[in-house]
Amino acid sequence: AVGASRILTPEGERLGYAVLILDTTERNHMQAELYKLSTAAEQTADAVMITNPKGEIDYVNHSFELMTGYTRREVMGAKPSILRSGYQEAAFYQKLWEALLRGEPFRDVFINRKKDGAIYYEEKTITPLRNANGTVIHFLSVGSDITRRLQTEERLNYLATHDVQTELPNRVLFNDRLDQALLHTLKTGRTVGVLYLDIDRLKVINETLGHTVGDACLKEIAHRLAACLRPGDTVARFGGDEFIILLDNVAAVDDVSLVTRRILDAVAEPMTLEGRELFVTVSVGISLAPQDATTREDLVRDAEAAMDRAKTAGKNRSQFFTPDMNARAFVRLNMEAALRHALERSEFRLYFQPIVSLADTRVTGFEALLRWQHPEFGLVMPTNFIPLLEETGLIVPVGLWVLETACLQQVAWEKEFSRPITMAVNLSPVQLQQDKLNSEIKSILQKTQIATDRLYLELTEGVLMKQIDKNLITLRELTALGINIAIDDFGTGYSSLSYLTRLPINTLKVDRAFVHDVPGNIHNAKVTQGIVGLGHSLGLRTVGEGVETEGQRRFLSELDCGYAQGYLFGKPVPPAECAALLG
Repeated sequence: AVGASRILTPEGERLGYAVLILDTTERNHMQAELYKLSTAAEQTADAVMITNPKGEIDYVNHSFELMTGYTRREVMGAKPSILRSGYQEAAFYQKLWEALLRGEPFRDVFINRKKDGAIYYEEKTITPLRNANGTVIHFLSVGSDITRRLQTEERLNYLATHDVQTELPNRVLFNDRLDQALLHTLKTGRTVGVLYLDIDRLKVINETLGHTVGDACLKEIAHRLAACLRPGDTVARFGGDEFIILLDNVAAVDDVSLVTRRILDAVAEPMTLEGRELFVTVSVGISLAPQDATTREDLVRDAEAAMDRAKTAGKNRSQFFTPDMNARAFVRLNMEAALRHALERSEFRLYFQPIVSLADTRVTGFEALLRWQHPEFGLVMPTNFIPLLEETGLIVPVGLWVLETACLQQVAWEKEFSRPITMAVNLSPVQLQQDKLNSEIKSILQKTQIATDRLYLELTEGVLMKQIDKNLITLRELTALGINIAIDDFGTGYSSLSYLTRLPINTLKVDRAFVHDVPGNIHNAKVTQGIVGLGHSLGLRTVGEGVETEGQRRFLSELDCGYAQGYLFGKPVPPAECAALLG
């Protein structure tokens, strides 16, 4: 920078000029730096605030205004305490000032309040600013709003430990709380109770009313369970239709019984969902620590075993764990393992029970019945392993083996005896739900070359009524192949005549429960007469099951039942013994 002035004599004559030259390079540089810093402070996304040593605000940037809702004019000269929410204790701010007065930066998360009253979380660093002498002349605060990030983290943590559908703790959180309770009970000697609950009819509700109603039912049950417990207890959803409850610090076993009774009664109360009144029950298994076990895994396993016993005993009840349940579970596991190898080891057998014409008691066909020839236990009856096959899904490959083997046997008999022979094969409800069922059956028909009009696939009445629309499509595709469809155990289910007329069936089998004591039991006699009459009116073939006496045969014959099967005509026997019956 250059400045000049004239030099004059006393008389006013000009002698010359005085020139002052100043070097402003450093000042210009400092001004440029200050401009750069002020621009950066204004444009940064972080909230910037500068206070004087008295703690009064000298400067805030635009981001501060956006974050807090306060304008620069409103906060100038005020103190940062205008942002305090009251959620942080005095010790927090004492720690802050102790650090600043030592000349050290302070970093932490502040819970602040905006001008409109909203709470936000600010991750902030406050730094003392010194002059050349080392004196603190200002405090610089730079912070960012991390509210959304914390909310996201909190939600993720919640989702990791809770069931989204019911908002109950999930398996992870339950396990952690049970572990803590077990550690505590070792010190106090108090009892810990674990209740394993299974909803008895949720599958039926989902299949008949839809999963929306089923989900609403789950939420209502979760609410009722929570209302039955003390503040320190935990109810969690273990998945599907299963819940589990932790009763912590229990004084006596009787207290567990009282809570369980309260739970059973609360769940059994009718509930109204989407305009429908529903009745739901639960089966409860109970294990106790330290009486039954002292580890989480053992307690949950024992409670589940007890729940299975409660469900088997009739549902809507509770069962305390007993040691023999583990023994039964061990046998079940062994049986399941053996079943998984039974097909590949050719341990399954087909027995055949004759079906006769009541007009002349001539054998017209057979029903194929599955048996398991176990290498150690001998011949195992189907009631002992069919439910396990269905539960594990093994019934699908085993059922296809049964169908193919039965079809091959029927073809062989027709060739040997040169006359038509019908073959009835039971179809599991699990098989009926398989998408590939029709294509697999069609493949078996082509492979065995059986005359399809001699093949009868039998399904129980209850199975047919579930998912009726889907089943209708499947059955119509099967009948399009020429296969006959029979309703087994008719009269024991809950079908209506409207559905019965829609189903593509041609055979009704009267359940043995009605045939057992006819004609002496008037009630059963009338039911049997009604079923046979219904079959006639619909043009259906009728078969009486469980015929064991001459009186039963004669009664069915007088009703013009058509066909019958039972011990009077022959027990289920291996294929080699059927030749005499056919001859």
